[in-house]
Amino acid sequence: MSNVARHGVVAVLCAAALSALPASAQVAGPIEVFTNSFQPSYPQGGITDLGCGVANHLSDSTVGVVIEANVAYAGGSTQTVHRRSSKLTPDTTVFLFIASLVPADAALGTAVFECSARVTSITGGTNHSDYANPLVASHASPFQVVAP
Repeated sequence: MSNVARHGVVAVLCAAALSALPASAQVAGPIEVFTNSFQPSYPQGGITDLGCGVANHLSDSTVGVVIEANVAYAGGSTQTVHRRSSKLTPDTTVFLFIASLVPADAALGTAVFECSARVTSITGGTNHSDYANPLVASHASPFQVVAP
């Protein structure tokens, strides 16, 4: 059984030039994170359609980040749906499109998809010491878990 099948997670990475971000995105030093739940609700045992973008606003430096995405369910359980390291070249954004399995026993009610990025390195014209630590940006989007 593949890792994707075992965890019920599919993530597609797309690097793209960044032109504008939603006003609700959260900034930490050179990076910005924004999220979206593409549907307002998902059924127990169904598949989510979630998005996370992490932007590098530096024009002269590559930023190494660890990106982690979690879903916190109304009953208190948490599911990690994505975790990996990425390198963001100057003025680029990584977009994650995440499909994950909602547990069949997930509590009904509001769930929160949160994506965070922690800077692990800055190479190029900007020094990591130019920013206060820790450099962590996160953003969250709620959705409803409903009965199937």
